[in-house]
Amino acid sequence: MSVFSLSIMPYITASIVIFVAQLMSDRVKEFAASENGKIKLEQIKRLLTVFLVFTQSMTLSSILLSQNVNGEPLATVDGFTFYVSTFLSLLTGTFIVVWLANIMTFVGFGAGTSLIIMFGILSSMPSNFFTIASMVDAGSATVVSVAALIAIILFSFVMVIYFENAGRRIATLKNDKYGGSRPSYVTFKANPIGMMPPIFAAIVISMFVTTASAFSSLMPDLIVQVKNRLVGGTPEFIVLFSILTFCFGFALKGTMLNPKKAANGLMMSGQVIRSLRVGAETERYLGRLFQALTFIACCYLVILCTIPEMINAYLGIPFYLGGTSILIMVSTASEMRKNIFGMMEGNAYKKVGQAFLK
Repeated sequence: MSVFSLSIMPYITASIVIFVAQLMSDRVKEFAASENGKIKLEQIKRLLTVFLVFTQSMTLSSILLSQNVNGEPLATVDGFTFYVSTFLSLLTGTFIVVWLANIMTFVGFGAGTSLIIMFGILSSMPSNFFTIASMVDAGSATVVSVAALIAIILFSFVMVIYFENAGRRIATLKNDKYGGSRPSYVTFKANPIGMMPPIFAAIVISMFVTTASAFSSLMPDLIVQVKNRLVGGTPEFIVLFSILTFCFGFALKGTMLNPKKAANGLMMSGQVIRSLRVGAETERYLGRLFQALTFIACCYLVILCTIPEMINAYLGIPFYLGGTSILIMVSTASEMRKNIFGMMEGNAYKKVGQAFLK
């Protein structure tokens, strides 16, 4: 087995726990704003990572020790030694990946954790293409179904690029230096809640499925049947995933989008929404706007994350590239592109400055 089996996912899960704590508690958010608070939260995050690796390694060790091949045990070492060696190996692999992610963040390519996830998704693409090609050669998949799958994936990429760069413009009047006002506008992102709602929804479903699988002998038959139905592409999975995405989306809206704060920000910058009075009327309008944007964003996230899985399930082609993966890849690649071009422009200006000084 690979020592990188868990990859960076335990660290990502710990980061999500800290992120939720910041959303739920103003005290934690204020603590994270200070330099000392960032260091403390990073230490807590790594301790949570160790705990998550420990629990996952214990579960994995128990499963491996219970399996055999032709009557021979799968694990060459048993007992306490196997548990310890598995835990240390997986912990080492996870923190090597975390170190690589921090290096990429420090260099300036973008968020290192997101880049690691993107590279992990891309690393599985060649094997998927070879599998699909062998299925077409064997006759278990048709060229039409493969073309339909590729078309849906390309459409998903275009939808993410368009929607993540879209915005809702609001016409305003802005004070000028001559004491009058001039037409202006303020733009709000079409997806103000980001990509966290479907990720939270997927984590909740996967935690339920994992727990139900680990303790299937102790679970009622109804729970086991529900667990077996929560597979990508099934109606039960799509309904539960959609409900959880909407719930997490509106929960994040309540913590990330504050109409009163946005209205005060417009007033402080000298901007007034046309045909609206400053104060309560502007606040009510922004509240309705944020509700509408959140609803549209949740619909977009549900469509993006469920359509590819439905297509995969009904076409019978094992192409493991869901909507969440597409969203992460496009967002991360766009951010990396901006950072690389920014670094190139900075180096160009630096060379011009050095030539001028010479």
